[in-house]
Amino acid sequence: MTPEMSAADWTFAASNADRALEARNCFLDYVRAWAVETSDLDAARMVYAELVGNVVRHAPGPIWVGLDWTRERQARLCVRDSGRGFAPTFALPDDEFSESGRGLAIVAAIADTVTVKRDEAGTIVCATLPVRLAA
Repeated sequence: MTPEMSAADWTFAASNADRALEARNCFLDYVRAWAVETSDLDAARMVYAELVGNVVRHAPGPIWVGLDWTRERQARLCVRDSGRGFAPTFALPDDEFSESGRGLAIVAAIADTVTVKRDEAGTIVCATLPVRLAA
């Protein structure tokens, strides 16, 4: 098995909660099927929820979610939106009771790496998950 054989992706509208839930379940089933037993599926679920939730809240429109495996055999989750972009911050908000501003800080605390890139099509956030590809 090679990482190229195990890439998967899902596309849905930010306004389609049923499809977002279906994609999340497919994502988790996929990770569970390909990952080593000791992988942290709860962490993968949390990162997925934070990244997709941010898009649903801040960038209505189409969402693309992709999962592939790095050369180090780790799972890399990417979420692309068609929004206008944002200034990423990985710090918690100053107001500990704030209802927003924690998403990327949570993702950065869970994921091995997080990148945020903006291009003409939108924003793409990628996180390397604490999940490894089974041999």
